[in-house]
Amino acid sequence: MRQHRFFKDEHGFLLQKSRPWTDNPDDGRGDAVGRTVMAAITYGEKDFIDAFQSCFGVNGRGEWWGERHPDVDRDDLSRDHAIDWVIGLRYFNPKDLWMALRMPWRISEKFTQTIDMYLWIRAVAHMSKFWTFLYWMPAGVFLRVARWAIKLACRVGQFQTQSYKTFKATPKSELTKRQRWGRAIMEIFPSYSVHQACWQLSVLPDCWMKRRLQKHVRHMIEPTNYLCRLLLDGTLNDFEWCDALYFTGTDSFRWARRLDESTNIDLYPLEGSPGGIAQPKYNMESDMLGIIMNGKHKLYTS
Repeated sequence: MRQHRFFKDEHGFLLQKSRPWTDNPDDGRGDAVGRTVMAAITYGEKDFIDAFQSCFGVNGRGEWWGERHPDVDRDDLSRDHAIDWVIGLRYFNPKDLWMALRMPWRISEKFTQTIDMYLWIRAVAHMSKFWTFLYWMPAGVFLRVARWAIKLACRVGQFQTQSYKTFKATPKSELTKRQRWGRAIMEIFPSYSVHQACWQLSVLPDCWMKRRLQKHVRHMIEPTNYLCRLLLDGTLNDFEWCDALYFTGTDSFRWARRLDESTNIDLYPLEGSPGGIAQPKYNMESDMLGIIMNGKHKLYTS
């Protein structure tokens, strides 16, 4: 039986065992913050909630700091992980969102904030329609461009969505010229960024500006990406709901990938019963979908 690769480490982070052919196997420690925030939302375990918060803080001199994982010693914290931390605070510890407001423009030696990220943090920290409006202005322009880019990529590449049970990533050497162009255009706003945008919008105050942004992102998503659709307050028809109930998952994280020729990473389908019943603990890809389908994630932010 093919099993998922998620496991909890000694620090309480959810890691993902590296595939045997990986050049620099670290079991996903570099991406531990975002994955652990998702695990905290899915399982509600104290270990996960404490772990992602342990990577960020404000020291005695009032200086903000952040890192990828306690075992990762490099100054390259990315915007994605800082955003994931803010999402986690909004879900589990909103009283500490003041620390997010202390985040400097330069997050690490390698990355800085962007104007839309800066405004989004304030919209979430203050839960204010005023800050949401300021965020909506640049984000609306950017997401509209991203929407057009993804639509163009799919049209140029003539991409065809596959079932997760039959999906095989196409090596670059086997792509047609049109598909290579389509894959390149898709890099303007890759699938993992679309997934994160869904979570970013989910924690904004409910208003027409949020719904307008959700509409843009909704057009970027494959029909079978049920999790992202539901995060954007979409609905599933009877067939889709049944299909989602029987989703067994893959050995990666399908919700942050497209199942077409634009993806260069294989996602091998898991075997076993729906919901991970025959799988080890932390089959998060499947378990998270169940949480979102039942709306349980909204209990944290209500």
